[in-house]
Amino acid sequence: MGFVGKYGKYVDQIGVLLAPIAGATPGASSPNKYGPAGGIGGQPFDGKCPATPAIKQIEVKYGWFLGEITVTWNDGSSETYQGNYPHDDPDVETFVLDDDEYLIAIDGATSDPSNGYVVKNIRFTTNKRVSKAYGPTSGFGGPPYRFEVPTGFRIFGFFCRAGKYIDAIGIFAA
Repeated sequence: MGFVGKYGKYVDQIGVLLAPIAGATPGASSPNKYGPAGGIGGQPFDGKCPATPAIKQIEVKYGWFLGEITVTWNDGSSETYQGNYPHDDPDVETFVLDDDEYLIAIDGATSDPSNGYVVKNIRFTTNKRVSKAYGPTSGFGGPPYRFEVPTGFRIFGFFCRAGKYIDAIGIFAA
């Protein structure tokens, strides 16, 4: 809604005034999008928005950059977000959530593979813990990203842009 702060010769402190956005209340049935972060390449892919937002596990495939993410929900359904991944022998790791655990944030780094930014790695934050970074954590880097949902919200899906790699990623939350 606006800004608050203190100033003299320069702006010494700054903050923001927030107000609820219609349809963006905790427990809302319609999803809220946060993001995306990354580059502008690839084709858009709006992921699945299940009626019951309970992610059970997330499988991540990566090499030099993030190549593929597969989300599996508690009902056994799953969806894969992927690029035309060129890496012959990717690393594959799975982040499994406990029954009483849910995602509240994602963060990571982007990188420039010489033709535009892509997602380099991803890390998951739940109501109980923070995962390791899936994907390379050293080398050429671009801007970091972080999407954290308000109290009472949960992440229940992703959307992305993908070409050769996952170019950009964002989240659905309610």
